[in-house]
Amino acid sequence: MRTLSVATTHFSDWSYVSGEQLRPASASVLVGTSQPLQYSVCGDADDGRGGDDENHQRFLLPCTDVHSPFPARWAVNGINGGNASIGRIGPPDVSRDWYGVYDAPATVPSPNPVAASVTWGDQAQLTLVSQLTVVAEIPAYEGTFASRFNAATAGAESKLLGNVRFAWVSTDPQTGALTYQGSGRAQLSGRFTAADGRACVWDTATGDLQSASSLIVLPAGNGDLSKRYQIALYAQAMSTLRCDGSDPAPGPLVVSHSVSVDQQCALPSYEELWRFAGSWNCTLPGSGSTSANWTLYAHQ
Repeated sequence: MRTLSVATTHFSDWSYVSGEQLRPASASVLVGTSQPLQYSVCGDADDGRGGDDENHQRFLLPCTDVHSPFPARWAVNGINGGNASIGRIGPPDVSRDWYGVYDAPATVPSPNPVAASVTWGDQAQLTLVSQLTVVAEIPAYEGTFASRFNAATAGAESKLLGNVRFAWVSTDPQTGALTYQGSGRAQLSGRFTAADGRACVWDTATGDLQSASSLIVLPAGNGDLSKRYQIALYAQAMSTLRCDGSDPAPGPLVVSHSVSVDQQCALPSYEELWRFAGSWNCTLPGSGSTSANWTLYAHQ
């Protein structure tokens, strides 16, 4: 088996925004479900850093859940505890009232989104707010994705052309990021130079996208990653490897391409959630270069 791949970086409990936060800062919540909310401090609350260090590289700040010694008051749209129309909010454990849970109403409220907030202190008050959009259904995305990866060594190249569908599977309770699992079919091809200098080519073949294929969409409130998204596709097809001076050898061709977060290339951004479209060119020293273009539309 020959695998031609680009590494994917996943999101974790980190932030590009420093200071005190109610996390996630924004999120989509299905009607009738719950969204945990946590008071956190990312980096130093007073460090004032805004996203670039002295080398002009972006960095992530670690986030720590904070246990406030002050009584907390939770509200939805300024109403303590919320109500059945706009959703209810409060700590599931009164001894840990810095941790709250928003319970979405049975139907989409108006206005929407709602403002979930927590306030501490009697005089010098601190209020943190999270914007929560209540939705009747989180749509899937369908469309096309085309990409090419040229490795920095061995003259390796892989191509992928796919018809893809991404279905929602989870929402990150810290960042509000929506994760979708990919499916579909993709046309694959590849070539490389063997260790002995022979040229090798994989026949073009069509196969299924693997379950590791994903789309991750970050909402507003995530600093430099606000309203950005990441795409990763993994596909496998039965093909034939043809190397100079050797008989053709049938076998599986595995290709993984991604448009992902790193310190060199910015993630694509979106304005509206109904359509993701764009192109991407990224070169990583010592690894290689990836080019891609795609169009995805939301489907109920």
